Amino acid sequence: MTHKERILKLLDEIIGSICDDCLALKLGLNQRQTANQICNNLASNNKIERKKSICIVCKKYKLSNRVIGKIGSLAITKEKTPPDIKSSKRPWYWEGNIQSSLISWLVLEGYSIQSAANTKAHTKGKDIIAINLAKQKIWISVKGYPEKSLHTQARHWFSEAIFDLLLYRNESSSVILALGMPDGFTTYLNLASRMGWLYKAVPFKIFWVAETGEIRIQENT
Repeated sequence: MTHKERILKLLDEIIGSICDDCLALKLGLNQRQTANQICNNLASNNKIERKKSICIVCKKYKLSNRVIGKIGSLAITKEKTPPDIKSSKRPWYWEGNIQSSLISWLVLEGYSIQSAANTKAHTKGKDIIAINLAKQKIWISVKGYPEKSLHTQARHWFSEAIFDLLLYRNESSSVILALGMPDGFTTYLNLASRMGWLYKAVPFKIFWVAETGEIRIQENT
């Protein structure tokens, strides 16, 4: 596979834009200029969009690249639709934004996304189904953080996420279970710290998503 083909493949898989520096780093290119020249050529041939935006990797506002008219390469069935691109009209901790950030990170880490529920349309089913590099399937329940009745509603949403995991484990004993949640909210962090018994009974991990899009993984398996 040529450098051009590898760049197009990566751009087709991610959700969002990525700068030349991060593109070169992710693909192991020896020189940043290689990514720069190839992306300039792709943009001149209307294969990609190239403009200043926030890079989903380094989170800096710089010249970045994305495939025109695509939000990512997701294996979506007819019953499921792709998640929305991050919505600037919603707070960063809205469920759809948390889902988008997590999917982008998973793709860049080499995960294959099998399906993603449309959070805005409240599509039923697992929020994210992915396969890691070891060919293991992972089911993720994603929650945002409420804008009203913060403490009470947050406890309800956390409980719903935990119940999702219990249902998932009853459905399959082999898949990896995980939660995707916004980082930095005391209610969620405190509740997560009190789940010691559950971690032992039903092992799972938590992907804590920061406002910057960075992911912190809590594993208690």
